[in-house]
Amino acid sequence: PCLMNPASAMLLVVMCGLSLVGMILHLPEMLIGLLMAPVLRRGIWLVEFLYPTGIARWGHFYLLKWSDKSKNKLNPRHGIMESHSRSIEQRTEVIKGRVYIHPIPQLLDNIGYLIVCCPPPEQRLESANPPSTVCVLVDCGDANAALYQLRKINMTHYPGDTLELHAVLCTHKHHDHTAGNKGLLASPKVNQTLKHIYGGVVEKVPYANRFVRNGDIIDLPKVNGNDMNDFIAIEAISVPSHTRGSIVYALHNKQVHVVNYENADVRWDVPSSKPVTYLFTGDTIFSAGGGVPFESDLQTKSDQQETNKRSTTLIKAAAGTNSVERCFAEVLVRAAEQVGNHFADCSRMLIFPGHEYTSELMSRQFQSGENATQWHKMTPAVFFESVSQLYISNHRRTLPKGGRLLTVPSTMTRELKINPHYRSLVKRGEHIRAAIRLWYKHFAQGVMEQKQQEPTIENNNGISPAPSFVTASPAPSFV
Repeated sequence: PCLMNPASAMLLVVMCGLSLVGMILHLPEMLIGLLMAPVLRRGIWLVEFLYPTGIARWGHFYLLKWSDKSKNKLNPRHGIMESHSRSIEQRTEVIKGRVYIHPIPQLLDNIGYLIVCCPPPEQRLESANPPSTVCVLVDCGDANAALYQLRKINMTHYPGDTLELHAVLCTHKHHDHTAGNKGLLASPKVNQTLKHIYGGVVEKVPYANRFVRNGDIIDLPKVNGNDMNDFIAIEAISVPSHTRGSIVYALHNKQVHVVNYENADVRWDVPSSKPVTYLFTGDTIFSAGGGVPFESDLQTKSDQQETNKRSTTLIKAAAGTNSVERCFAEVLVRAAEQVGNHFADCSRMLIFPGHEYTSELMSRQFQSGENATQWHKMTPAVFFESVSQLYISNHRRTLPKGGRLLTVPSTMTRELKINPHYRSLVKRGEHIRAAIRLWYKHFAQGVMEQKQQEPTIENNNGISPAPSFVTASPAPSFV
């Protein structure tokens, strides 16, 4: 006989039935997992070799456009999706009256950048024809969106000029940064002037005809006396991690003497600007984070341990961290060299990332339980700056539709506090500085005093030999 209460027996039967239904529903997931496991174990191979193919490009953009339709509305006049951010009023001044940077929102959250060099003021006064304003575009994932933004920028900021696109700089080969190259070359509005598409030399960037190595200087356009090389220089910095051929383009302003003309009779001089570096980082450096190191070399012990944690996939954000931080350090050092090699003045280094990820990355830092336990180890300045940027970025990205604002560019001063990779580098620098101070205090000074007390011995020529030690200098200040 059953010893259970009828109600309890019924409850047990219902629970068993629900468990059976759950197992049946999970059966397809289990079968798909078993079938996909051999493919997922080769995740890095998929990203590196299968992703550049045409079918992967089609699949990627199908998902992007499907997501874009759910978030943005169609512009009935131009037949394209409205951009994910309102950016037409935003521009960064590089050289007053001559060189500016405009953000170009594309696809779901991509950002390209248009570098504009205006013609000399005297050319506007002397020439009857509209002067040519030369442009260079950094990353084009959607040709239609880029051309639409180009027209809006022309009408809003340079109504009397004609914008001419002469070059495209590709930070890496992924489709969301290069898929628009073909459309630009086919467009009758720009194909007469667009001659050069730049990409990293070690990877195949679609439609690239100029390839750059680490340290190369880009040959910028010159049209009818409007020479962009007179005002800026763009240097290629190799950062192999997200992809093997990833490039950060560092724009350095030159200290020039610019003459502005208000009218034919009055003119005044604009003083030379301080050196500033503008970093177009693609998917290498984001504001408050960094790109996934899909093609980094997993060589360190910690990377191997991270790889072996799970066998389902080799795509792990934690693996290759040393590769990412090496790229971050390389960019920081190269940028500091151009602003006087003074790390304390990082406000003159501006970061222009390839995606609008700031709000998500900042939120992730505060949502993760692992990160929450680390805040007490950081200084109040780091914590309050991070919290401030969290609220600022969330506010900008949650404005009503059509009014969402970009959170970039960001300064290196800010990134040293809110970016986990740069915080790690700063902490390592502090440890090295402490070790140098310890050595100087307890070892170097004693050696110096002992050497100074030793009697001077003259050689056969009557000349005192050089001391056999190196004079220690105070510990350097990194940040």
